[in-house]
Amino acid sequence: MAMTLSFDSLLAAAEGVGLTPRAALTTLLTTESLIFAAFAITVSLALPSDRGRSSFFTRGLFGWIVVAILAVIATAALHALYATLQPAPPHGWNAWVRAGGVALGITSQPLLAIPITLAAIKTRPAAIKTDGDADV
Repeated sequence: MAMTLSFDSLLAAAEGVGLTPRAALTTLLTTESLIFAAFAITVSLALPSDRGRSSFFTRGLFGWIVVAILAVIATAALHALYATLQPAPPHGWNAWVRAGGVALGITSQPLLAIPITLAAIKTRPAAIKTDGDADV
């Protein structure tokens, strides 16, 4: 017998281990925020320095790995948000604004990580200038 994998079966499995949609949403938002904060800090590792840069950061490998991780977490968070709103969809303008704000917050981090990664890749070591360098 073939096993089918659906959103409802994943939701049931998550609830079976004590992770309700609301708890999953909170956990995923926290995780996404912490990963994005770590990403923002480590972008400085891709910036030029007088010692050079690691090719892992220069080629953007680290950035693209983080973008992929953020995208997976954001997708899971959007599913958790959907499951949270499913029993009783938002009623009224205020409820829709709050739900839209959460959805925007979820999707903005992976989307912002893309241009940050591209900018880190394009930053060239030739841009390094010390105080003793003459302007050319």
